[in-house]
Amino acid sequence: MVDSSTAPGTSTTRQPGLRGDLGTFSLLFMTLAFQAPLISVAAFLPFVIGGGLGGASPLGSLFSIVVMLVFSVGLVAMARRMAKPGGLYTYVGVGLGGPAGLGSGFLALLCYLLLSSSNVIVSGLSVTELLSTMFGIEGVPWWACGLVLWALVSALTMLNIEVSGRVLGVALVLEVLVVLVWEAVVFVDGGPEGRGLDILGYLDPAEFGFALLWGMSGFIGFEAIQVFRARAATPIAPSRARPT
Repeated sequence: MVDSSTAPGTSTTRQPGLRGDLGTFSLLFMTLAFQAPLISVAAFLPFVIGGGLGGASPLGSLFSIVVMLVFSVGLVAMARRMAKPGGLYTYVGVGLGGPAGLGSGFLALLCYLLLSSSNVIVSGLSVTELLSTMFGIEGVPWWACGLVLWALVSALTMLNIEVSGRVLGVALVLEVLVVLVWEAVVFVDGGPEGRGLDILGYLDPAEFGFALLWGMSGFIGFEAIQVFRARAATPIAPSRARPT
């Protein structure tokens, strides 16, 4: 029997490769969620402020924004010439050769493993503090909360990427709301030292690298747009693609 739903000359065999139905907003929200704005503000910023820059800490973020805007122009231009999606190591491999690409891949893997480990610790401590201050539940070890959160995240990675995109989108909206409320309260209250605009008075070139590192950490995972572009509902075909 001939299947009338199959047109002549077509094949029903699924071609290998990543597939998905991620829309523009799903891909955007998922990538922005990787930045973890709440973690950046609640976990990293206090160390930067206490490290010596104080009120000048936002300058590190502003400088990082300029650097990343310039870098993103080149990254997007290169992405249109890449035959396959991939992380930054893919671009390094095409531009500088296989050994450099492989080395950068292992370096990126190490950095993400260390970052993920620190996130488990910070998340576990935050949940423990939340249970203690808001619900009066004492004695819960931070590592137990961290393991539960790690298990939940691991379970999400085993599901369809669209599910993770929706969950991360909701988490991003909630994180941004929390940060905005916190910033509004700080702006109205003024903090222990009140309001001040003497930003340059806090600027110490010796400590600026610390603030720059915090600013760059706010862009972690931005390359996910290039990594998951094949999972988009209508991926853009690369022009004059080079093999990867």
